Amino acid sequence: MSNGERLALDVRFWGKEHGLPGLYPLICHLLDSAAVFLVLWDEVLSEGMRRRIAAELGLSVAEARLVTGFWAGLHDLGKITPPFVVKVPEAFKVVDGDAMYGGSAGAAGERGFRHEMGTHWSLVSLLAKEGGYGFEGRVAGALAHQVAQLLGGHHGCFGEVIARRKAADPGAYQAGLGGAGWAEQRRLHFGEVRRVVGGGVVPPGGLSAEVAVVVHGLVVFADWLASGAGWIVPRMPGAGWSGSAAELDAHWAAACAGAPALVRGARLGRVGFPEGEAGRFERLFPFAPNALQQDVAEVLPGLVGEQGSGLVLVTAPTGDGKTEAALAAAVALGRASGARGLFFALPTMATADAMFGRVAEFAGRALVGERALMLLHSGAWLSSVMDPAGVVGGVDRWRIGEAVPDEGAEVAEPGVFSGGSVTAVEADGWLRSGARRGLGAALGAGTVDQVLAGVVPGRYSSLRLFSVADKVVVVDEAHAYGPWMQALMVRWLEWLGAFAGGV
Repeated sequence: MSNGERLALDVRFWGKEHGLPGLYPLICHLLDSAAVFLVLWDEVLSEGMRRRIAAELGLSVAEARLVTGFWAGLHDLGKITPPFVVKVPEAFKVVDGDAMYGGSAGAAGERGFRHEMGTHWSLVSLLAKEGGYGFEGRVAGALAHQVAQLLGGHHGCFGEVIARRKAADPGAYQAGLGGAGWAEQRRLHFGEVRRVVGGGVVPPGGLSAEVAVVVHGLVVFADWLASGAGWIVPRMPGAGWSGSAAELDAHWAAACAGAPALVRGARLGRVGFPEGEAGRFERLFPFAPNALQQDVAEVLPGLVGEQGSGLVLVTAPTGDGKTEAALAAAVALGRASGARGLFFALPTMATADAMFGRVAEFAGRALVGERALMLLHSGAWLSSVMDPAGVVGGVDRWRIGEAVPDEGAEVAEPGVFSGGSVTAVEADGWLRSGARRGLGAALGAGTVDQVLAGVVPGRYSSLRLFSVADKVVVVDEAHAYGPWMQALMVRWLEWLGAFAGGV
């Protein structure tokens, strides 16, 4: 690239290709992901969590929504790097032969350089310089690095803190980023995502670890949803599409219009815990409470009404109805905390399988809203408890004594609870069709290790924390765990306390 020469946004940089009739421009995928993120913000997060994120950033809720949506649209910016583009050799030849990008064959050979690394490394300086997220002092505490590291971890692993001198000139330390032309395209994509989404406000605050977990979880699910061929193929640009401002605005409008149906179809949403008379024990269960259950039902609602959600410990002999007492407590805690769902954690796969039907029966009878229910343990794919009726219409479903609705059945509007029996507990196809997707379901029953793994360093451990960040959690048979599990549980309970949920 010669001195003074400016590039236009280049739609030859692709974002998706697997299972598609052609290459999908990266800018389209970035905008798609931002559009889906905004719907997840509206439909999945509680009002309290939205306010909390906004308060930490020092923004209004409306501003925080757009700023975090803009961040989500940057998650794959590292795909504008030679090692990624070369994954489609024909596309790389076209780009590499362009003098604007110089010879990039050497950079393409950086096999250990992944595109999420490119996102992390490039975004620190882009956010600081182009975005106005300038910082003084330690890089690790700066919002520019927080966001870059968070987005660089969208495949489950976070990169180490980048030193200030390296963040200021990333191309000098990471050959995989390519030369000046590649950096200029990252800058142009950055600017267009910000312009189109509207996240131009510079947050004066930062993110706590627990709030960063929530934002990261939404980014991951937005990326997964926006990566499906069923979403992308109808939005493939036609011949002659150049990525002009008007074309990007039109693509954004279409993505925003289609994203609510995509999220609803994936069964990502919030459950509703009954209030008032509907929340009484006699309405939650088809029998009168015993002494233990009566005590929980009478005392706990008043306590949480005064003090908010917290930790409830129930100890009683086997057969005293602790499960029903725990579920009644979950309703009270869910109302107090504004939780979006419930997870029932058990010590073994066998006990989780046995509990699944009881949780499903309870949810179908007592809860409203989005009641997608998942069985979560390492052997869930072998279990038949979610599929007693088999495969219906090509989609795995689990229902409680209800007929599966026709494909044209009415779907509830976003944010509106639907309590009709025909929409009872269901584990839908999208939640079951990929690893870890089930963590996003509003309801779950599974082994406790599925969530305790969130406090152990590992791939997608943050996503496991996100899966319980806004839920009531019931830990059954807690006495059965040894010292190692107890130590993990203490740390996990600290996280739940920071999320302000119920246990």
